[in-house]
This record gives sequence, C-alpha cells and structure tokens, in this order.
Amino acid sequence: MLPRPSQEPLVAPSPLPPLPRRSASPNPARSFSTVAEPFSLESLQQRIAGEAGAKEDARCILEALAQSVGISILRLKESCRCLSEGAGEGWLLRRVWQFCDEVQDQLQVARAPGKSATAATFATLAASLASVQKRHAALSKEVDRQTERNEELTLQVTAAADAEGRLQAVLASQQEMVLGEESSAQGRGYIDQVAFQLKRQQAAKERELEVCFKELYDRTRAACRAEQDALQSKLRSIQQDLAATRVETSRLRSQQAAVSIHTRQCLDGGKAALATLGGTVSARFSQVGDEARTKAAKAEDVLHRLQMQLASSKEAAACELESMGRRGLALKVEAEAMSDKAAEETAQLATELSAVETQRSMISRNLSDEAGALVSALRDGFAQGASLQVEVGELRAEVERLEAELRAVAQERHLLQEEHRDASERQQQAEEALRKALGDNEVVRQQMEAQRVEMQSASEVALLEVDSTAAAALHAALEVAQADLDELEELLDALEKELAENRARCSQLHLQEASLQRDKVSLERERSMWRAQEDLARSLESEVQDALKDARKSWAEEVQSLKDQIREATRAKELLEAQVQDAQAAEPLQAEAAQVMEARRKAQLLESQIDEVQALHAPVQKALERQATASASAQMEVEQQRLQTLQASRTMRMELEQFSAQREQDRAALNAELAFERERMLRAQASWGPNHALILLEL
Repeated sequence: MLPRPSQEPLVAPSPLPPLPRRSASPNPARSFSTVAEPFSLESLQQRIAGEAGAKEDARCILEALAQSVGISILRLKESCRCLSEGAGEGWLLRRVWQFCDEVQDQLQVARAPGKSATAATFATLAASLASVQKRHAALSKEVDRQTERNEELTLQVTAAADAEGRLQAVLASQQEMVLGEESSAQGRGYIDQVAFQLKRQQAAKERELEVCFKELYDRTRAACRAEQDALQSKLRSIQQDLAATRVETSRLRSQQAAVSIHTRQCLDGGKAALATLGGTVSARFSQVGDEARTKAAKAEDVLHRLQMQLASSKEAAACELESMGRRGLALKVEAEAMSDKAAEETAQLATELSAVETQRSMISRNLSDEAGALVSALRDGFAQGASLQVEVGELRAEVERLEAELRAVAQERHLLQEEHRDASERQQQAEEALRKALGDNEVVRQQMEAQRVEMQSASEVALLEVDSTAAAALHAALEVAQADLDELEELLDALEKELAENRARCSQLHLQEASLQRDKVSLERERSMWRAQEDLARSLESEVQDALKDARKSWAEEVQSLKDQIREATRAKELLEAQVQDAQAAEPLQAEAAQVMEARRKAQLLESQIDEVQALHAPVQKALERQATASASAQMEVEQQRLQTLQASRTMRMELEQFSAQREQDRAALNAELAFERERMLRAQASWGPNHALILLEL
C-alpha cells in the first residue's frame, strides 16, 4: 500500500512586499543638482533589486505549481488505490497508476538544477494533462485560485509601481529624509562609501586647485614684487641722482664762491697795482710824455696784436662752448637711451599683463567649454533615456507577442484536453465493451487492447511533441527577455556613471567659480596697490618739480652773478687799457716797454682769470643742463608710468566688469538648461515607473 498523502492545503507563494512608503516633502522645489542625482542612483538600485525579487517570486510560483501537481498526483494515486481495493479487476487503475509514476519521474527529472523554466512549464502542462477523472475539477479550481492570486500580485505590483512613480516625483527634494529612512544597512553602507569616495575625490581636486592657485598666486606675487622692486630701484636711482646733483650743485657753488673770492682778491691786487702804477705814472708823466708820443704807434700796434690775440682766445672759447654743446647733445642722447630702456621695461610689463589677461581668457574659455560639455552630456543622457523608452516599448510589444503565443498554446492545450477527454470516454466505452466481450472472445480483447495501446502511445507522442515545442518557445522567449533585461541593466549602469560624472563636473564648475571669485579679489587688491603706487609717483613728481624749480632759480642767480662779474672784469680791463695808453703816452721810451709788458702780462692774467671763470662756469652749466635733462626725463618717465597705470587700471576694471557680466550670462544659461533637463528627467522618471511595473508583470 502506498502512504497516504497529507491533506494539507496548497500554499501559494506570498505576494511581493509593498514598497516602503516615504514621507512626502512639503517643498518639492529643491535644487536638482543636490537631490535628483542621488535619488536616481537609489531608484535604479531599487529597480534592479525589484527585478531580482520578481524573478525569485516567479521561480517560487513555478515550484509551488509543481508541488501542487505532485500533491494532485498523490491524491489521484490514493483514489486509485481505494478503488482498486473494492474492484475485482483493476488493470485500468494500474495503468493510471503507472502513468502517474511516469509523470512523477518526469517531474523529478524536471526539478533538477538548470531546468527551472522548462520544468515549470512541463509541470504546468503535465498537471493540466494529468487532471483526469475525479481530481480534474479540483485541479482546475486550484489553478483558478493561483491565477487569481497572480492577478492580485500583478495588481499589487502595478499599484506599487504607480506609488513608486508618484513618490519619485514627490521625493526628488527629500534626499536627507530618504537617506534617514533607508531600511537596508547595505544600501546605507554603499551610499556612504560612494559619498566618501566622492568627498575624497572632491578633496583631492580641491587640494590640486589650491596648489595651482597657490602657485599662480606666488608667481603673480613674485612678478608684482619684482615690478615693485624695479620701480623702487628706479625711484632710488632717481633719488640718488637728485642727491648727487644736489651735492654737485653745492660743490659747484662752493667752487664758484672760491673763484669769486679769488677774482675779487686779484681785482683788488690789480687795483692796488694800478694805483701805485698811476702814482708813478703821474710822477713820471712829464718825463715819458715825449717818449710816449714817439712810441704811440708802436703801442697801437701792440694793442692791435693784443686785440687779435683776444679775438683768437674768444674764438677758442666759442669752440669750447660748441664742444660743450655737443657734449650736452650726447647727454641728451644718453637720456633718450635711458627713456627708451624705460619704455622697453614698460612694454615688458605690458606683455606680462597681456599674458595674465590671456591666461584669464583661457580660463573663461575652458569654463565655457566645460559648461557646453556638461550640457551636451546631459542631452546625450536624456537622448539615451528616450532610446531606452523606445527599447522598453519594443520589449513590451515582444512580451505581448509572447502572451499571444502563450494564449495560442493554451488554446492548443485546451483542444488536446478535449481530445484526451473524448479519447478517455471512448476508452471507457471500449473497456466496457471489452469487459462484456472478454468472456466470449479473448482475441477481440487483445485486438482492442492493441488498438488502445496504439492510440495511447500516439496521443502521448503528440503531447510530448507539443510539450517540447511549447517548452522550447518559452525557453527562447525567456532567454530573449533575459538578454533584454541585461541590456537594460547595462544602460542603467551607464546612466548612473554619466550622472556621477555630471555631478563631478558640476562640483568642478562650482570650484572654478570660487577660484575665479578669489582671482577677482586678488585683482582688486592689485588695483588698490597700483593706485597707491600712482599716488607715490605723483608725490615724487611734485618733489622733482619743486627741486627742478629750485635748481633753475639757483642756476639763474649764478648765471646773473657770473655775468655781473664778467661785466665788472671787462670794465676793469677797459680802465686798465686806458691807463696803459695814458702811461705809454707819458713815460719815456725805456720804461714804456716795461710798462707795455707789464700791461700785457696783467691783460693776460685777466684773460686767464676770465678763462678760469668761464671754465668754472662751463661745468656748472653742464651739470645744471644734465640735472634739467634728468629731471625732465624722470618727469616724463613718471608721467608715462602714471598713464600706463591708469590705462592698466581702466582695462582691468573693464575686463572685470565684462568677466562678471559673462559669468552671470553663463550662469543664467546653465541654470536654464539644468532646469529644462531636470524637467525632462522628472518626466522620464515618471514614465519609467509604469513601464518598469509592466516588465515585472510580464516576467
């Protein structure tokens, strides 16, 4: 006797647990850059986990169906055993018992690892074909209950998917609450790990940016210090030149005072000598009168020669003055060379400023290029999302086609069941006829038995063929659906990576904006420094102008005093010449030559003194001209630097204004594009919810 099967009711697989309800946010208008991207990662992970759970639930449902088929077969065997105990001849029941054993063996083979889908399909078909006689209605009711439970499960999954879609639209601004209400410790650990990696990458990038900013700041500061040191060295050199000029002026003034004292002493000595000479001349005037008259012509010749010598000395002095003028021109050329050198230095500073401006323009262009790349990446991501929706639609159409094929297979199964029912009825009729004719004719019974066996084998072969074809079709459809799901998972992974990259780019853009703000502050600091240098240059210019005025005033006074001295020396010379002429006319011929020689010697002495005065006057004039030239060149250089500083400050101010306006425009455009892409992402997420639910339902 077979063991009595347990009377426990069949246990249907439990439906999928409902998705956790998340609290809705009162403020759905949060920033997209801080909420939407982490939520998309979490939603994708939840969808992948939901798909795995749906697969596991489908496997459990198929196992439950196989278990219910086994229980039904056991009950059928029990009923056959009960009937066989009360019947005389149970060969038909033995055949049914044998058929049930074969079905159980096939189910055990189908439950082997690696044949889950085919075993489930075969179990379903075998259960529907093995539901004969009394247990057919019970098995049909059980299948109906399973169908109703599956429909309830489908409705629950659809409702959960709809709720998930609504929650995705509402919970876009509740990242912190979502992270706080996470029930899975593994999910929290993964999110913390991702956040830690992102923070570490962001910290590394911040350190790199800080290092670059420090290097740029150090280079800019070194360049500014070099420029400041160069300007300070130039100012020190100018101040040193002014101090040297003042020292030279004081030295020339002291030399001029010494020369004037010496000249006065010489003039006083000459006056005393002339007075003594006048006394002697007046005493001997009567004696040398005749001799002077005779030698007047000779004296006139001598005076004429002296005048010629004086003219030649004046021409030599004029030549020396011309040479001094040429030297002054050479000094002017040197001053021009120095001004050219200063212009070259200012040009070098201008090139350095232009290099800084080009670097800043390159940074702005890189910022605009990265913003464009970010926008293009977002557009590509949403284009891929649209293509993913198209692929989901195609997958839905494929699932509908598979449903149609399944319905056709179900219709064929129903037809086969009807044929089997008809065959079983005919078989029962034949068995009754065989029972009646069994005692009359054993040969007829054997023929009928052979016909029955042939019909049964033919029906079994047909059922096996239909079962194999249906199992192959279902297996192929499941493989195609699995491949589509794998592709969908790959696309979702790619979208997650793109979202992470876009988030990193957004953080980079924020960091670049902060660095540009710091550059703006440093440029404003440099502008204030340039203003201070401009004020210093103005004060130095005023000091140089005051010193130049004082030098010109002292120069005019010294020139006037020298002119007065030359005028007095000329008058003394004329007086001496008149006295010499009177003495030559009065003295005798013997003393006339000595007097003429003495007068010539005194005249030469006076001319030498005049030459010395002019020689002393020439370096003073040269030094004053050099000082005036240096002051003029310094004033021109200071004026040029002031103009360049003003131009640089104006240019810098205009560029800062343009840069701020361009940054505001770029920020507005980027915010508009991000808002548009955020709306598209929300619409895509809202559309993905029901589609994802339908895919789970079909699986």
